[in-house]
Amino acid sequence: MRRLVSRGLVAAILVLGASAHAQYLQGAAPPSILIEKLDADARQCGITEDLLDAAVRLPFASANLRINDSALTPYVYVNVNVLRLSSGLCVANVAMDLKRSMWAAPGASRSLIASVWSKGAMLSGGASNFGRRVSDATETFAKQLVGAWLKDN
Repeated sequence: MRRLVSRGLVAAILVLGASAHAQYLQGAAPPSILIEKLDADARQCGITEDLLDAAVRLPFASANLRINDSALTPYVYVNVNVLRLSSGLCVANVAMDLKRSMWAAPGASRSLIASVWSKGAMLSGGASNFGRRVSDATETFAKQLVGAWLKDN
């Protein structure tokens, strides 16, 4: 019985989360792109800001969605943290969020920046093709974001 109740609560949370997601993507203006600065480990593993920027822009362009480079909000935030081990193995946490300005509460006088869509993954492998793998993961996330955007708008 306890498992059944727990599963019901999880299902309710997932349904509520899905409806909230649609509410926060709906009517969003074209986003800008913010790539978090990469460190030396990322560069040694073949990852560059240009590679990540292209991985985000291509799915938007393919869907005829504009990127507004001068927009403060909303924005697609890409954060890749890389650790290059002495063995040459690269390990990365790849995260993408859509952040936008939201009111803290109905009728509030202040707004805040909230993440309204998010995806992430951990990757590891040799440096020879690691940049391409991180780019592919980033592009996959961008395609999923474009799909959610098109569905909700």
